[in-house]
Amino acid sequence: MHTTAIRRQPTRLTEAWFQHAAGDTLDYRCYPDTDRFIDAFGPAQYRQALQLRAQLGVLAGTALGLHVRMPALSSRPADHLVRGDSRAGDYCQALETEVELQSSRLGARCSVTQLHLGGVPGWLDDAALERLLQRLHRHFEVIPQADRSLAAAPASLTPQRLAQLVGFGFTRIELDLHEAGTAIESVESGLQRRQPLEQAACAVRAARALGLASIGIELAPASQPPAAFAATLEQVLRLEPDRITLRTPRPSAQRTTPPQAAPHGGLHERATELLLARGYCHLGLGCYAIPGDPLAIAQRQGRLQRGPLGYAAQPGGGLIGLGVAAIGQIGAVYSQNAASFDAYCERLRNGQLPVARGLALGREDLLRRAVIFALLCQGRLEFEPLALAHMVDLRRHFAAELEWLQRHPGLVAIDAEGLEVTVFGCQRIAAIAGIFDTYRQADRQRALCSGRL
Repeated sequence: MHTTAIRRQPTRLTEAWFQHAAGDTLDYRCYPDTDRFIDAFGPAQYRQALQLRAQLGVLAGTALGLHVRMPALSSRPADHLVRGDSRAGDYCQALETEVELQSSRLGARCSVTQLHLGGVPGWLDDAALERLLQRLHRHFEVIPQADRSLAAAPASLTPQRLAQLVGFGFTRIELDLHEAGTAIESVESGLQRRQPLEQAACAVRAARALGLASIGIELAPASQPPAAFAATLEQVLRLEPDRITLRTPRPSAQRTTPPQAAPHGGLHERATELLLARGYCHLGLGCYAIPGDPLAIAQRQGRLQRGPLGYAAQPGGGLIGLGVAAIGQIGAVYSQNAASFDAYCERLRNGQLPVARGLALGREDLLRRAVIFALLCQGRLEFEPLALAHMVDLRRHFAAELEWLQRHPGLVAIDAEGLEVTVFGCQRIAAIAGIFDTYRQADRQRALCSGRL
């Protein structure tokens, strides 16, 4: 698309802009977001989606992704497990049962292009982990070039555990450093316990020694004062990770007060400036990667994808979520497993799929999801291809949204072929995408009305 509009940074953002931008910290891994899932969607509806995909066979599209969600090591009894907890064996057995139930309803052994292990908790011993991974490979065909990744706290990734995971083909890790702020405070107060940043450095060295292809680090800027976060980011950059993710707190599902300007926006902008200066590419939504990373390459080639696991370079035909509160996507259906450990295991003991809520998307949801994901992944929206795919006149259908963007110059460049997000707009991509999110727009309107009462 060749844009002719002038790309300039606006000198003043209006109050209307801040009302739209405030609270737009959604990462849009799902659209509609998970707070729109309904309890009326259960195992029966999800089973129908699986059966439909099985009936379509090769017509269903590309291969699947697998996400195994593991409860963290924690002292909280409701949804988490603790070291020595006798329920650990129950959870592993429940996972294996769910793998069998899901795969049996998909029919033929499905190909998998993405395998993600969400957590490697301390209660999961090597034998249980090996048995679980073997079960996954028995029921699904994980192709050789699949993206095999895991996300975990650094403390759980010993060199021995990393070596075991590499033996199963894992090539990428993401270290969760949400507690890095407490680490710096502890060091300043003289505490001598081993800190997350030190643990992360050990995990990074071990991962590189084992030849892992990609190492990512996830931070939570909002959990620290600005000065502390700046120090944390500098220490993280010394580790030279391939990917860095800055997570923001999610807004409440239903606002009861008018939105306010997000307090950490400036912090993200300063972090972005630093990361770009250090050679990282900004993928969007607080995600950064080195130029040679598969995600950065996919973005340059226009094939970056967005889904429940975030950005992906591999095309996917859906996601099977396994474990407590795991989210799945099959075609036009989202599902989420029971969030309670006991409810999850109980349903599987009774031979039932543990789906507790979800959503079947309508035509309007699918159209808006395509628009939002195009903006988040490619930074541009081409009218004609999307209009043909959804049989709709986009300029007329989104007249209000496009008119709003035109009244706020500098965010996007619009011409007859489509729109493209500017460099300035890339820093506010969640808010721009939110303009096409009818659910969030309705929430803002209700919040503003209640604020006037």
